[in-house]
Amino acid sequence: MKDHDDKTTKYAILSHRWGAEVSYEEMTGLMKMEGRKRDEVRQRGGYHKIIKSCEQAMKDGYEWLWSDTCCIDKRSSAELSEAINSMYRWYRNAHVCYAYLHDVDESDFPTRPANKFSKSNGWPEWFARGWTLQELVAPKQLEFFNKDWVCIGNKRRLAPILEDITRIPIEVLRDGLGGAKNLGVAQIMSWAADRKTTRVEDRAYSLLGLFDVSMPMLYGDGNKAFHRLQLEIIRWSRGVGSSRRRMSQQEQSTGTDTRMYGSVCVTSTRDHHHPLLQRGDKSRSIPHNSTVSPHHQVSPKHQTTEPLNKYVY
Repeated sequence: MKDHDDKTTKYAILSHRWGAEVSYEEMTGLMKMEGRKRDEVRQRGGYHKIIKSCEQAMKDGYEWLWSDTCCIDKRSSAELSEAINSMYRWYRNAHVCYAYLHDVDESDFPTRPANKFSKSNGWPEWFARGWTLQELVAPKQLEFFNKDWVCIGNKRRLAPILEDITRIPIEVLRDGLGGAKNLGVAQIMSWAADRKTTRVEDRAYSLLGLFDVSMPMLYGDGNKAFHRLQLEIIRWSRGVGSSRRRMSQQEQSTGTDTRMYGSVCVTSTRDHHHPLLQRGDKSRSIPHNSTVSPHHQVSPKHQTTEPLNKYVY
């Protein structure tokens, strides 16, 4: 394996509405599954999304793709907690984000509310989910794809329509949170008002990056999670946040702790339908001033001498 600096490694990232997904455990164990189970996994919509997004990344010249479904081992509470606290940064640092709109059939981005989207306020369901709010704001470049993986526009060109859908100012859509002056807590909270999450705690956790705050993940906490978020925001607004922003800027300049736990390599030595899934090496202690990558590339030596199920699905 080879470590890369997150600032110099180009990677694409996927944003989507969850459905029948493929977990990290299933991806890494796919080659060991008995045939019927393996076929069932490969027939899921989530597997198809991974394959198509990898193909799009290859087409765009990227070697790496990150997806929240199969690149986080959610069996580990520590890994899940760190991933959620780092998620905004990972989307912000991606060179491109692919937003997959599974319920859009047309070859053009919808420009007005439609009855077919009545369950999501007249717009594609992607715009009604909690986690996709930060996934819309954070990336510098975001491209929308319909259900057939046809590109139907990008965030910058569609900013006026997106402002109507989300109430997020055009300057934020085009230039990020730093592009707007006098952006208040209440205004950011209003963007999330009509969005839904499967777990009640995720209503709070999905906003962490937008407020540049961190806190432990306690699923089962219910609405207390939002109360804890409010307390963190109060501390942030009293000056702790500015300190964190300085620390965040320092991390970006030094590369400190910028690892992601996993990424999908969009090319394979075996089969274009079987990308490589890599995980960061968490067994090593990481010096404070080290530069650590979110991506790890397997050399041909590793591909031939290490167990296939460790790297290939």
